Amino acid sequence: MKKRRLTMLFVSVCSLGLMSGLSARAGSIELEDGSKLVGEIRSVEEETVIIDTSFAGELSVPMEKVAAVATDDARKVALESGHALVGTLKAEDGKTVIETSLGTFDLTSEKIAAVWAVDGTRPEVEQLQRRIEAHRGTWEYELYGDLNGKSGNSDRFGTEVGAQAALSRPDDRLEFRASFQRVEDEGNETVDEMKGSMDYERDIARRHSWYTRLELERDDVEKLDLSTVAAAGYGYYFVRRPKHELRGRTGLLLRHESYENQVSEQTVGVDFGLHHRSEINDWLSLVNDVTYTPAIDNFGDYRIDHESSVETPLGDSEIWKLRMGIANEYNSSAPPDTDELDISYFARLVMSWH
Repeated sequence: MKKRRLTMLFVSVCSLGLMSGLSARAGSIELEDGSKLVGEIRSVEEETVIIDTSFAGELSVPMEKVAAVATDDARKVALESGHALVGTLKAEDGKTVIETSLGTFDLTSEKIAAVWAVDGTRPEVEQLQRRIEAHRGTWEYELYGDLNGKSGNSDRFGTEVGAQAALSRPDDRLEFRASFQRVEDEGNETVDEMKGSMDYERDIARRHSWYTRLELERDDVEKLDLSTVAAAGYGYYFVRRPKHELRGRTGLLLRHESYENQVSEQTVGVDFGLHHRSEINDWLSLVNDVTYTPAIDNFGDYRIDHESSVETPLGDSEIWKLRMGIANEYNSSAPPDTDELDISYFARLVMSWH
């Protein structure tokens, strides 16, 4: 007898759980062709009914194809006449009625403008808020640092630290960067430079954009007091997907350099650039950047800057990452007693957040 009671209790609990699960999706819409969709009515906005079904997820159905709407609980309903009601929508004989605290009303002659949760926000207002947030954009920040050294037959020690702030919006992007690098080899400084940059890009169309960028650099080893590069031009996206993009740029460039010996140089050049980014999977991404900037009056006077890196998160962290790569700087008109090509390898600990 006791075992039988326990069995009946278990069946009752399961039945209640099943009924609860069904009631969570007790809403429905009846279509003009007589078919019926069962699920939770999310909202009605822009003459579209959004219903969450168990077999196909969220579906958007044009209101013109809907004969009747039923909800599993009370909702706020706005009519095109300007009236607003609070109640539960029911489908009766192919038409929509609403049960309110003041009675039941037939909405056949009315046109529903919007339906939303009693404690929620009207869909039009929520959509406007989303547009405002998208226009404001999202700031992403990054700090990184790396140390490298060698001892034995030769002593070498180097360090680099940097920061980045980037703003992304639907139609434009803005990025700031700053870095400091210092390297000692056998007690002699071989690298001592500070860099800063700004890059702004605005879309003209899906694949087309215009850009402007500014670079500042100081290098004590090369006796460079200040180098300023200003460029602007046209950009084109050969590939533009959320996890994969390939972009080319071409424009005009003005470079001004001042050295410690009071010598100044100014060059007008062409700005060519290629950027590639690929998120291969959740734990590995690849970035390649190349710029080629020859002088207009002498194509034998040019600079090439290249950086390739791979990045992977550290464990399950969404903040800490490891970035490894190679960077090359080539100056065909390097100052006396300095190499034309600088090559550096790096393994950086990166902290990023937004």
